[in-house]
Amino acid sequence: MAFDFGQDDRSFLENYDDVQAAGAVEQLPPGTYEALLSGWRGSKSNRKQTPYILLTFTVSEGEYRGAKIFYRLYWTESSAPYSRGTCEKLGIDPRKTPEDYGKIQCSVTTFLRDEKYVEVDSIANIRHGEKQEGGSPFDV
Repeated sequence: MAFDFGQDDRSFLENYDDVQAAGAVEQLPPGTYEALLSGWRGSKSNRKQTPYILLTFTVSEGEYRGAKIFYRLYWTESSAPYSRGTCEKLGIDPRKTPEDYGKIQCSVTTFLRDEKYVEVDSIANIRHGEKQEGGSPFDV
């Protein structure tokens, strides 16, 4: 049985030869990093469709400057109070956009789960900057 995927449009690949392949993405080692809360968005898990807020932190100092740390705050009946507590600790309302806030700098501590996944353990030392007109508050 053949599948019909519709018309095959590969026109977006016309610059394929001009694009340089990225190297392997190195996992950030567990530790404590000075980071900027660089954004968030709502999403759902692939398997169970569980809603969550995905926080994105960008390391702002040291050897790993520019590296991303992702933190999922699941939004279920039992986890929503903890997720809201984390949002309040950060001083954000996830219903608003990141651009509604000034810079939010903090220390993010990560750990290794199951010897292969780096996860957020804690967020501390939160510092809020002034909201700036023009430009992005998320520049590292």
